[in-house]
Amino acid sequence: MHNCRVQPQTGGRTADLARDAVEIASYLPRAMARLTLDDVHRVAVLAALELDDDEAREMCAQLDSILEYMAALDRLDVTGVDPTFHPVPNTGPLRDDAVRPSTPREEVLAAAPASEAGGFAVPKVLDGES
Repeated sequence: MHNCRVQPQTGGRTADLARDAVEIASYLPRAMARLTLDDVHRVAVLAALELDDDEAREMCAQLDSILEYMAALDRLDVTGVDPTFHPVPNTGPLRDDAVRPSTPREEVLAAAPASEAGGFAVPKVLDGES
């Protein structure tokens, strides 16, 4: 079944959602590789999240269920169905895509708290090399 099991917690909506996701996923075909706790911990590190083992197991089951559902959608026969980006036709008015004058760069950068090399200077938010 699942590599990661969720132990329902009393009174928590997250536990209810996880239980429902696991139950729904049990009806879906199992054709894809399962997520492991190592996968969840690796993604958590990349997302700068701190997860204890219980949270990681819960997240593993939830993500696994989502991926199983996406795999089920991927197996649908969509032959003859045109690709779409919107569920309804997008008939809103559009302006011509024409080049027109903009605020000068120097004026915009003068209003910025800090600038560097002709652009906005922002604090570093990710660890690692630049």
